[in-house]
Amino acid sequence: MVLSGCQSNELASRPMSSTDASDMPVVTVSSYPLYALTSELAGNNATVVWPARESSSPRQWTPDSDEIKRFQSSDLILLAGANYESWTHRVTLPRSRTYDVSAGYSEKLIARDFAVDHQHGPNGSGAASEMAWGTWLNPELCMMMLAEVTQQLCKVLPDNAASIQERSHTIHRQLDQVRGEMLKIASPKIGQFIALADGPGYEYLADRMRWEIHHMPALSDNASPEEKQVEWSTAIQKLKPQLIIYGRESDEISTAWVLRQSVPAARVDLCEFADASQSFTCLLYTSDAADDMQCV
Repeated sequence: MVLSGCQSNELASRPMSSTDASDMPVVTVSSYPLYALTSELAGNNATVVWPARESSSPRQWTPDSDEIKRFQSSDLILLAGANYESWTHRVTLPRSRTYDVSAGYSEKLIARDFAVDHQHGPNGSGAASEMAWGTWLNPELCMMMLAEVTQQLCKVLPDNAASIQERSHTIHRQLDQVRGEMLKIASPKIGQFIALADGPGYEYLADRMRWEIHHMPALSDNASPEEKQVEWSTAIQKLKPQLIIYGRESDEISTAWVLRQSVPAARVDLCEFADASQSFTCLLYTSDAADDMQCV
C-alpha cells in the first residue's frame, strides 16, 4: 500500500521558484507542504523560496548565515511550526513578517510523550514531551494551514487577493475529498485499531484515523538492525497490530522485512521532500491497499 500527501499535477510540472523576478514579493517557507501550497496560491505573483529543498533531512535542516539573511530580507516568512523548525530559537527573524501557521490551530497540536511509545490523540500524559510536527497528514489541519497561508498571502498580495482566494477554494475542495475518503476507512472508536510506525511523524494521520499508534525504532537506521527487528517482532506478537506504517525513506532491506510480516503494511509519504510524480491534495492508494486500512 502507498499512502502519500502530494501536490497538484500543475504544481508538479512547475519548476522551483527562483529569485530572478526582483520586483516580486519574496515569500520564504520552511517546509515542502508550505512550499507547495504557497506556490499554488501565489502563482506567478510572488517568488516562493524554500531554502531546505536540497537538504537530505528538511526537518533537521539548519540555515547558514546566507540563508538566514534570505529569511530576514523576505517580505513574508511562513513557518510550519509544531516543532518542525528547531533552529528558530537561535535565529532572530522579523516578527512583523514572520508567521507560524500552526498558531491558527494550536489547540489541535499533539504532544508526543517520551515516557510512552504510543499516542491516542492530542492530549499528552504530562510526561516530558515535544510537539508532533506532521500536521498536514490530517487533511482537516491541512485545510487550516491552507486558510492561514491564504490569509497571509492576501496581505502581501492585496491586488491578487481574488485569484488567491479562488485557488484556495479549489485546493480546499480537493483536501475535503481526501478527508471524506479517510473518514470512510477510519476506525469507529479509538483503540480498536493498532498500528506500528517505523519512527515518528505519523501522529496526525493516526489521530484522524482514530488509530492507536506505537512508534518503533526506525528500521532503516543502520544502528543494530537485527536488534530492532527482534524488538519489532516482539511488538507484533504482543500488540497484534492491524497495520505497519513505513516511510518513503525506508531502504530496500527494511522494506522487504516489513513486507514479509503477517501484518498488512502501508507506505506513507511524510511529504518532507518535493516529488514531481505525486500530488499534494490527495491520498494515493490502490483498492487492495484501501482494504488493508479498513478499520472494522
